[in-house]
Amino acid sequence: MSNIEITMLGNFSIKIGDKKIDETSRRSRNMWTLLEYIITFREKEIQQNELIELLYDDSSNPASALKTQLCRLRDTLASFSPLGKDLIVSCPGGYRWNNEIEADIDTEKFEMLCNEAFVSKENYRKRVDMVLSAMELYKGDYLPSQNGENWAAPISAYYHSLYIKAVYFALDLLFENNEFNETIALCRKALLIDQYDEFIYAMEIRALSELGDKKSARDLYHRAIDIFYNKLGVNPSEEFLQLYKETVYDCHDVSLDFDKVTAILNEDDDVVGAFYCEYEFFKYIYQLEKKASSRDGRPVQLCVLNISDENGGMLGGNKLSSVMEKLIDCITFSLRSSDVFTRISLSQYAILIASATEDNANMIIKRIAKRFKRDNPKITAKITFKLKKIN
Repeated sequence: MSNIEITMLGNFSIKIGDKKIDETSRRSRNMWTLLEYIITFREKEIQQNELIELLYDDSSNPASALKTQLCRLRDTLASFSPLGKDLIVSCPGGYRWNNEIEADIDTEKFEMLCNEAFVSKENYRKRVDMVLSAMELYKGDYLPSQNGENWAAPISAYYHSLYIKAVYFALDLLFENNEFNETIALCRKALLIDQYDEFIYAMEIRALSELGDKKSARDLYHRAIDIFYNKLGVNPSEEFLQLYKETVYDCHDVSLDFDKVTAILNEDDDVVGAFYCEYEFFKYIYQLEKKASSRDGRPVQLCVLNISDENGGMLGGNKLSSVMEKLIDCITFSLRSSDVFTRISLSQYAILIASATEDNANMIIKRIAKRFKRDNPKITAKITFKLKKIN
């Protein structure tokens, strides 16, 4: 191992011998940015003008300010070890990192392990272990203290993308080889880094389902859906919505949902309000109602309820999330127990209204809008809808 160890993933630190400088040692942001920049672009000579533009573009004497900062940086590094004074060297018109001094850098190890795993002809276990070793190095995004800086952003995106690629690679191998417990453990670790990744949620749900833990799979599915709609403000993909039917829903489950559906089908008077269900289950009920309507002529109306601002545009994320949550109660208690509804997008609910003419359905939906305005007088949101008879 080298006498110099540099960490850039998750935080920045440089260890020289037995002494270490890290984020907590920061006194001058410019000095540490200078060091991080020079290490980042260690394969090239960095011109003085480039560093001035980075740090001192608004200074009255930028060349002098840069020279002073470099002296302070060299002195700081030298105070830790005699090696420190030689880490940054001068070159014609600028400066460079001294690559002749051996240094262990976490980004280089991380990238090497990932790429070795991708091309290795070893068995799946060895390839997974390479990825797991790489993941141990990836403690967070590249130089988080430089988050938002133009020069650091594409590099951070590259390493994050490589991390996710490696995670996907390992998850596929583990799942294919029935290593479901390890699949779950890897998913949970990866979600600490990227809590919004749909594929990782899907893999954990599938692994839980394979182990027969339907309840945990269902809970995770609901949590992921909530994150996509209410935190990210995006629609889950069709593949993710389909996942409910493939892994979580079991028509043989004897659960609260099944009891409620049974009550709905029997039109039990004790059940109050419509049934809010998952998208995939809603599609199943839709097909049943469509067949029944075609067979006996019983009218069933499909309604798509849309939420917008007063000008017809999209509501802001937090406001939209609040409105959609409040609408669940309004829809539930404005409809009968024989009706079902689901969320189909960020700002839309689909409702099946059984045994109703178009006029009756119009009245029901207007009742929902009226109830919402009555219960939430301070919220400015526009409710529009479209109706279609299914047959």
